[in-house]
Amino acid sequence: MKHRYAGRYVVCIKRGRSTLDDHEQELHGHVITQTAQLFVTSFLSRCLRANSEHTHTSSVSPLDVTLVFPRYKYSHKRLLLIDFEGTLWQRDISRAGLLVEPFSPPKEAFELLNRLAEDWRNEVWLLSGLPVVGKMEVVAGELRNVGIV
Repeated sequence: MKHRYAGRYVVCIKRGRSTLDDHEQELHGHVITQTAQLFVTSFLSRCLRANSEHTHTSSVSPLDVTLVFPRYKYSHKRLLLIDFEGTLWQRDISRAGLLVEPFSPPKEAFELLNRLAEDWRNEVWLLSGLPVVGKMEVVAGELRNVGIV
């Protein structure tokens, strides 16, 4: 079945539009319009639409401490997954900011994580997308009893 349609595609491409019957003209129109340019254009427009929908609907509401604190205070065991850059630390992600050496996250972030980890009920994990070499090695050297992902 595939070979029959493949053969018809070849015929439609080789022949001119005037020598084709109605069915073949419809097939010829389909073959001609399915170009790489059309594919890329439609693909990019779908990507832009998806990105637009994502950026407009993905706002995260602020944490309501009054709802969380009572459960936190009286729980026997807690798992704290804390995002590092963009949440705990507002990092400069411009090209110049990314190239700054030495790598120096704020000490307050380390103090907060260490204070949370001191409580025996807390299991604290730091989530980050930073590279291990040169970045997360520095972070790991500052933290005690905090897991890093």
